[in-house]
Amino acid sequence: MLLIHDIAANNARRYPNKIALIDGDRRHSWSQLDDRARRLANVLLDRGLQAGDRVVVIARNCIEWPEISFGLSYAGLVAIPVNIRLAPDEVVHIVDDSGARAAIVHGDQFDRFAVPLV
Repeated sequence: MLLIHDIAANNARRYPNKIALIDGDRRHSWSQLDDRARRLANVLLDRGLQAGDRVVVIARNCIEWPEISFGLSYAGLVAIPVNIRLAPDEVVHIVDDSGARAAIVHGDQFDRFAVPLV
């Protein structure tokens, strides 16, 4: 069965130096993307998350999204993407209802959407 992180792994093996992502002046090769995704997976697992746990993701369309998606897949975690256009009370409802054990909030969204997870 092909998993989403297999896209990064396979392309990192085949095309390690080819550009995978471009966001303005920022560029990541396939090997950089795969490395960043694996490091994110390890950080999340080292912090006590376990395969099957849910993780809320609040981020605009940015270069970090693919590494977050691949990283969560590597760790066996379930992404709960949250639309940044939602009102804070709607975000709180989604977080509460999702049963998420963690959240990844992009830096430019943190002040607006920082919500405590219990």
